[in-house]
Amino acid sequence: LAGRRWSSEDLENAIRAAADEAEAPRGNSLCQIRVRNGREVSTCDLDAACPKAEDRNNDCSYIRAVRDALRIIGAIRPLPDVDLVVSPSNTDHGEVSLPIFTRHRPREPRSLYVLLPMEWQLH
Repeated sequence: LAGRRWSSEDLENAIRAAADEAEAPRGNSLCQIRVRNGREVSTCDLDAACPKAEDRNNDCSYIRAVRDALRIIGAIRPLPDVDLVVSPSNTDHGEVSLPIFTRHRPREPRSLYVLLPMEWQLH
């Protein structure tokens, strides 16, 4: 991934493509987290990205934990403007066209799934 960049359009297209797949039903959607002006952190619509029913594979705590961690870090040291795509699920699989931050990276295909430290989930 070193030196590679993805445009906002690339992110939007990847999120839209994932939402269009039959395996990505409403309530299990990729979420874009944006950091702006050093400490302003916003997320996708969590009501749309997170499942309505109890699902042990997807409670959206990961998205909230990443958001909260970025807010804490940004309050201590301003962050650069950045967009991250985070998966609410721990059952990700298949090829993706850009890095997706996830709880558990699939064994095969590894694709561009990126694991954040497990401590990011503690809140």
